[in-house]
Amino acid sequence: MAVTIDGTTGVSLVQDGAITDANLPVDSVLQFVQVVSTTTATNTTTTYADAGLSGSITPSSTSSKILILISQNIYVDSQTINSGTGLRLLRGSTVIHGGVGRYEQFLSTGNSSRAQLYNRIPLIYLDSPATTSSVTYKTQIASDGAGETTTGQKDGFESTMTLMEIAG
Repeated sequence: MAVTIDGTTGVSLVQDGAITDANLPVDSVLQFVQVVSTTTATNTTTTYADAGLSGSITPSSTSSKILILISQNIYVDSQTINSGTGLRLLRGSTVIHGGVGRYEQFLSTGNSSRAQLYNRIPLIYLDSPATTSSVTYKTQIASDGAGETTTGQKDGFESTMTLMEIAG
């Protein structure tokens, strides 16, 4: 038999504002922000540079964690054999995932003098920023030094970043 909770069975109706972030259990999603970018960003060097994708979120508690879900558009135009591109994630100016020697996308040109690849690199990371101030996350890309052009969001392709505050 189904029970109907309508305020007449001894359970008070929930009023606006009666449930706050503090009332929710640990691991509840408190808020989320999604950013979609079609900004073109090119990097042909081994030095990481902004990839045109960034987003900000303001945690409601210092114990909250931020789940970051990224789908980064990457274009590689390779002039050499077995080229690669790197992707890293920053909180503000601090690298929190990826970096030097960590190439998420490889392109084998075989014996060809040139090859091109469009792809999306997924990145999932759980961060503990320990703040209630606004936090900005961004991606950066770099070439592995083999002479290719690495581009984020080329030709209007979209990259996305979703930031979810998880109750701690």
